[in-house]
Amino acid sequence: MQDIYVADKLKICLQECMQTLVKENVRVPLVYDKIQEALERLSQPMQLAIIGKISSSKSTLVNAILGKEEVVRTGQMEETFNVSWLKYGDSNSDIKVVFKNGEIKYVPNKNWAIWASHQHDNILKEQVKYIEVFYNDNILKKINIIDTPGLDALSEIDSKNTISFLKEVKPDAVIMLFTKSIAESTFSILQDFQNVGSNTFSLTPLNAIGVLAKVDTMWTSMNPQNDVLADAKQVIQHTLYDKYPEIKRSLFSILPVSSLLGLSSSTITDSDFDIIKKLSKIEACTLNEMLSSPDLLIDEDYKVGVTIAERLALYHKFGLYGIYLLVDAIRRNPNYNLDEIKGLLKDKSGFDKLFSTIIAHFGDRAALIKSQNTIVSVIEACKQASLYYNGDSEHKAIKSITREITTTLLSIHEFQEWRFLTDIYENPSIYEDIEVNEFKALCGEYGGSAIERLQLPIGTSVSEMIQTIRNRSLYWRKRYNIYSDIDPHKAALYKVILSSYNALQQRVESAYTEAQNAEAKLNYAREFLLGLKTKIYCEIV
Repeated sequence: MQDIYVADKLKICLQECMQTLVKENVRVPLVYDKIQEALERLSQPMQLAIIGKISSSKSTLVNAILGKEEVVRTGQMEETFNVSWLKYGDSNSDIKVVFKNGEIKYVPNKNWAIWASHQHDNILKEQVKYIEVFYNDNILKKINIIDTPGLDALSEIDSKNTISFLKEVKPDAVIMLFTKSIAESTFSILQDFQNVGSNTFSLTPLNAIGVLAKVDTMWTSMNPQNDVLADAKQVIQHTLYDKYPEIKRSLFSILPVSSLLGLSSSTITDSDFDIIKKLSKIEACTLNEMLSSPDLLIDEDYKVGVTIAERLALYHKFGLYGIYLLVDAIRRNPNYNLDEIKGLLKDKSGFDKLFSTIIAHFGDRAALIKSQNTIVSVIEACKQASLYYNGDSEHKAIKSITREITTTLLSIHEFQEWRFLTDIYENPSIYEDIEVNEFKALCGEYGGSAIERLQLPIGTSVSEMIQTIRNRSLYWRKRYNIYSDIDPHKAALYKVILSSYNALQQRVESAYTEAQNAEAKLNYAREFLLGLKTKIYCEIV
């Protein structure tokens, strides 16, 4: 609801800016076009780009998000050399090929792989800007997904295509994938995107999440019970954060994820399940030997009642770690059903955490994130236009538009939160830890629920939440009064924190009222149905 409110206020503001140009009867095409673009952008789905190096499982992650196999082509080698922009639409409709010279060509959907894959010879690869692909999945109604070539591709053109496209399009949000094997070059990847200037694309903790991908490959049959996600978190801390502290200024977080398990949790079939049950009957020592490497898994010397073709299919779908998890689960509980197995795979993949983070960190702020590019571009256009136009009417209109946008932004509390969050991420040393931690939580950086925002234990009552809000509000009000004259910048932050607590209290009280009303309606419906059943029973008797 908050995001809808922000989007509506921004749209109304921009529409009034358009009317200003009409009322003043002036032509300022540069400003008019930017306002029109901003209005269109606010009405479009969020644009989420998946970026990373070769074989970092970008395409598998896209398929996992959509919950479908081979929506985007995957493989062991470089598969993608052109940017594929997935949008909602008929899955069978033609794909749209956009060339760098502005030309557009529509080709049959069945030819997508020819235009996107290195496995096909295509002399036009240097001329294509991106490929627009339509797919019938509800997720794409809210989030467009941009699948990109590897940043360290063997073909230098691939990397250049990705970087130039992202800097021009400026996606709303980014997921950057790393793997353990490329940790040494982590910082160099980030540097490709960090540029000085308000009109360039760069990664920040407010628009980018990192993923340590392919964590399932860290599993070994020598230590089968090891918690792979826990091991991966250690790698993130010691190999990435400790070695490259600058990463924290570029990415909100780095989460351990197995895209392969995340995808298989949606695509596992009864047939897969039956084969896994057969494997569960093999002696543990024999299966451990087979799971020590892909080659041994499909070694024909192992006569285990499962064909080599079936084993190979399992490996491609679940990996060695996934097969072990499934077999181990069935051995522990032979009555496991398919839905329970899907839940296990999803839990062990780390995908649920990633998805909830995407929704909490990006989804609730879609309008805010989109506006960073669109609103800034309008303000920049106004600055440029003021230099080119000499007439009083043009200057008056431009000044009025700038004032209208600035006033609107200042009136939106979420923008004030955003401004200080940006400052905290960029200049953490000027704030105290208590300020940073509490403000981040309050803004939803650690979770969007009221309990998470207040950092309270699960099960906390509504009355306890409200009392906590009042106590913290009192604390920050005192801080504000103390620092008003001493440090105006900090006082401004404390004022925003107070406003955030007031807004949260209103949301908690409103949600509680809605829950009570819903419960009352539900009880009435139950009583009605019970009375109806009683009446029918009496009539039958």
